[in-house]
Amino acid sequence: MKTTLHTLMRSIAIVWLLAILAPHANAEQKSFLWQITSKQNVVYMLGSVHVGNSSLYPLNKTIEDAFTQSSVLAVEADATDEQAMMSTMMTALYTPPDNINNHLPQDLIARMQKILPNYSLPMEAVQMMKPYMAAMVLTLSESARLGYAPEHGIDLHFLKRAKTDQKKIIELESADSQMRMMDSLTAKEQTAMFKHTLVSIEKNKVGDELKAMFSAWQQGDPVRLAKVADASLAEAPELQTTFNEKMIISRNKTMATKVEDFLKNKETYFVVVGAMHLTGEQGMINLLRKKNFQVKQL
Repeated sequence: MKTTLHTLMRSIAIVWLLAILAPHANAEQKSFLWQITSKQNVVYMLGSVHVGNSSLYPLNKTIEDAFTQSSVLAVEADATDEQAMMSTMMTALYTPPDNINNHLPQDLIARMQKILPNYSLPMEAVQMMKPYMAAMVLTLSESARLGYAPEHGIDLHFLKRAKTDQKKIIELESADSQMRMMDSLTAKEQTAMFKHTLVSIEKNKVGDELKAMFSAWQQGDPVRLAKVADASLAEAPELQTTFNEKMIISRNKTMATKVEDFLKNKETYFVVVGAMHLTGEQGMINLLRKKNFQVKQL
C-alpha cells in the first residue's frame, strides 16, 4: 500500500487543472504562448495542460524556441522535488482512526467503491484521503485510463529540460501552499467537488471534456478553453464560485505580481502555469496588459 500511495501522491502533485495535450498545432495557428515585454525585459508565458501522452512531442517549435532563449524556468511548483511533494501530501490525509467514511455521505462512498475496480484501486488506498484528494485521485485515474498521464504533461517536460540544460528553476507558489489551499475548502465544498468528480466519471464526460479542452488549447483559443471549463463547473454551482475565486483569481493576482517583478530585471523567464490562469478578464495575461506591458500571443 505504501508503494501505491507514493505513486499516487507523486502524480497528483502536478494535477491542479484537468486538461489534455496532443500533437502540436499547425504552424499557422497561434499557440498557447504569450510574449510579455517591458522596457527592460521579456517574459514568455505558456499556458500549461498537466497531463498528456507521448504523441504530444515534439511541441510547437515556437514554444521550444522561446524556452531555449530563456535562462530561467518559473513554474507553479517544482513537481520533481519528491521530498517536498511527499511531505506536503500528509496535509491531505486523515490521522487514523479517522477516514473518509466519516466525512462523506455513504451513498457517495458506495458509488466510489463501484468505480475503483476500473483503476485497480483498493478502497484501502483511498480511505485515508480527504475528499478533495480522493477526487483528485479519481480524476487522475480516469485520465490515465483514457491514455493520459502527468509524466507526459508540459510542466514535467520543461522541468526535465531545465535540469538537463542547467537552467535556473523557481517556484511561483509551492506544493505546500497549493495543498493548503485545497485543504482550506469547507466540508460542503469538498463534498461537492467529490460528487462532481463521481458524476463526470459515471456519465463518461471526462473524455469529452478533455478533448474539448485540448482542441481549444491546440488552436491557442483562451476564450473557448475557458468556456469548456466553465460549462463543466456550471454543473456544480455550489463549487463554481469557490473554485474561481480561491483556485484561480486570487492565485492569478499573486503570480502576475511575480511576473511583473521578472519584467524589471535582465534575465529572460519562461513561465509555465495552468492554462486557465491565462484566460478571462481576471487572467494573468489581462492583468499584465492592464499594467501597460506589451502583450503578444505567439
